[in-house]
Amino acid sequence: METWPRFYAVGSVAAVSAASLTRSTAVIALAVLFSVSGGTAVALFVNGRRLAAGEWQTREPGDDAERLVATTGPELEIVSGHVHDLWLTLDALVHDRAHQLVRIPLIAPQERPGRFGGIEARMGTKPAGTLTIRKVRDLQVDDTEKVGAYEIDTVSLLSEPDGASVVELQGTIPLRIACVVESVDVEFDAPS
Repeated sequence: METWPRFYAVGSVAAVSAASLTRSTAVIALAVLFSVSGGTAVALFVNGRRLAAGEWQTREPGDDAERLVATTGPELEIVSGHVHDLWLTLDALVHDRAHQLVRIPLIAPQERPGRFGGIEARMGTKPAGTLTIRKVRDLQVDDTEKVGAYEIDTVSLLSEPDGASVVELQGTIPLRIACVVESVDVEFDAPS
């Protein structure tokens, strides 16, 4: 049995103790936090972990934003939340070395009832937008599974030991697309 730390929202808005929950149980709490200086903030906690803004915004994959631009790590987390669960094919990925950009067309998932209950998501046919990464100095694609079509898990900003910045896309099936960039400049465009 795994336990999580206790957290409480001051002001009797929400109080949750996750001291004896099983791992398969999710505790979700929306809390209004009050600071000593008098400010307030809203936070969402799942299993005792405060989620970043991009992790808790409700959305339909790819169609809730017309255009998102990220030039910082926190902004990239929001873009990651919007492209999570969208699909890509490696054949459609374009690396334009002359213009230092990588363009990835995204495809909306198609859901259907699963064989053992629940919902199964597969790559659909409806375009969901384009993810463009600019100022790319180098591109590395680690595709160990060789299945061609991948569901996006995360897009994140990493720092290499030599100080280089890397925009990394991870798939739910093992896939890593790493773009070494001069600076963060990532854009998500929904289809028009």
